[in-house]
Amino acid sequence: MAQTAAEYSELRDQLFSLHHTRPEPPWRIAGQKTMAIRAQSGVLLRQPTFVLRRLDAGSDVPGAATWDFTVIAHPSDSADEGTSFVVMVSTGDHTGGVPVQVSKELESERAWYQQLEYGFHALGITPFLTAIYDPDRHRKRATDDGYGG
Repeated sequence: MAQTAAEYSELRDQLFSLHHTRPEPPWRIAGQKTMAIRAQSGVLLRQPTFVLRRLDAGSDVPGAATWDFTVIAHPSDSADEGTSFVVMVSTGDHTGGVPVQVSKELESERAWYQQLEYGFHALGITPFLTAIYDPDRHRKRATDDGYGG
């Protein structure tokens, strides 16, 4: 808890002393790599805050870990509890990216979807997000043999 408080204090300092020449703070890791947070400066542009956290292992399904991805669109508004999405991450052995399953609603919010990828990378997980790497998959017909027929 003390480490989280110190990291939060550092993050607040970076956010409130941000100058035009300094970059936005990166994703921050909390706990034992079970949570990542990206809180950006809201001074010039109203930027959402992103929180990616691993849910209790008891909520997992066989072969997948359950994560919660929350987007707080108006972080300065205490009434904004954010929009949460359940994210399923494969727990099997994978070469390359780890398959991640999200709702169509989250896929359609492209900026948020991209931030989800960055959050996983910050936690040391290389995700395979289908809508980023195969955005036209929904246009493919099941009988399409690749010859346009």
